[in-house]
Amino acid sequence: MAIEFTTTKDSFDRGGNYLDAPGTYHVSVLDANDQPSSNEGKLIDGWKVRVSVMAGTVPGQEKKEIDITFWNPNLNDDEKKQAKTRGKQARFLEAVCLIDRHSTGTAKIELAEANGRQMIVTLTRKQRKDAITGRYVDEERGLQLNFADVFHVDDPDAAGFPKHAAAISLLPGNLRRERAYFGVEQHSNGNGKSKSQTNQQAVGAGVDLDSL
Repeated sequence: MAIEFTTTKDSFDRGGNYLDAPGTYHVSVLDANDQPSSNEGKLIDGWKVRVSVMAGTVPGQEKKEIDITFWNPNLNDDEKKQAKTRGKQARFLEAVCLIDRHSTGTAKIELAEANGRQMIVTLTRKQRKDAITGRYVDEERGLQLNFADVFHVDDPDAAGFPKHAAAISLLPGNLRRERAYFGVEQHSNGNGKSKSQTNQQAVGAGVDLDSL
């Protein structure tokens, strides 16, 4: 007896909706959680940020999702390692305009305000330490943040990466950054000074991806 069966271009993707291809991606934040738990229900000492891919260096990954963990510093580590861990968190907060590199200090932050905002991230294969050689080797599956490679969509350091132009165009002005913010010279706006949005408070949601 014949059956009726429908396929789409995604029907043969073994990875489902989960991102598992190392690369650099323009993503939208779906859920930023400052009190996350593991699959086993244990509290994670850090933030879990679920993102959805809009564009990237690897074709065919659009709309795939992944959780990125930004760990809290381990107080048993030396100061240098703690600073690196804290730096990853700072890069994320700056990328989604929750903090400003020109206004340092202590601030109260609602991490959920990152939801709907955009950033650029580079993800590499997770690694483990080989018990015999002592060297770190790639795992077969799973991705992690590459060092502190998190960028605001306007960051000149991310200029060469693929981006979803339509999504960026929908961002409100207070979630954009001009080149001057990053310490890059730009043209005068006619009064001898460069325009800058660095003193604007980042408010409002990001982009409704369903509208794209």
